[in-house]
Amino acid sequence: MSDLLKEFSTIEGFGGVGVFTPSGESIIKLEAANSPLKLKELGPVANSVMIQAQKAALEMDLGASHFIHLQTEKAHILVRCLNEGSDLIKTQPGKSHIHLVLILKNDSGIGLAKLKIESHILKLAEAFRA
Repeated sequence: MSDLLKEFSTIEGFGGVGVFTPSGESIIKLEAANSPLKLKELGPVANSVMIQAQKAALEMDLGASHFIHLQTEKAHILVRCLNEGSDLIKTQPGKSHIHLVLILKNDSGIGLAKLKIESHILKLAEAFRA
């Protein structure tokens, strides 16, 4: 899995990438050297924002929320949820339910980042089936 995460480090503006459980526990992460954006601190908060976005989307009767992009003055935080279960919030036995959090220091690599997230999320999920 660390090799897959290393591929994200080639994106311009890379600050860090990690895979989290829906409850916010870090499974694996990779931070850019000397990055002021600390995935250890930002990852669980971004994970929490994803949970809130999922609940809000369901309350609005819009279906499942799979991706959020939080743009701030200092960073872009991209969060992708992959839940193979039928319950949109809970993890089911034998099913993968992970949140990938990617932090970029600028907007130069957003397009490539989104492509890499979509091309790698299923590969990452294979390793984390409950």
